[in-house]
Amino acid sequence: MGSLTVQVGDATELAAVSERLDAAGIEHAVTGETLTVNDPWGNLVRVTAGAN
Repeated sequence: MGSLTVQVGDATELAAVSERLDAAGIEHAVTGETLTVNDPWGNLVRVTAGAN
């Protein structure tokens, strides 16, 4: 696949995703309104807040 982008409603929901990843010990990065993380197969997953 390579990469995937998932859109959540707003920055609050993006923060909730980040908190869940923190709780699970999964490395990720948040830049502005985009969170990036690699899935177990090495695909890049981007989670964005709001309409793009």
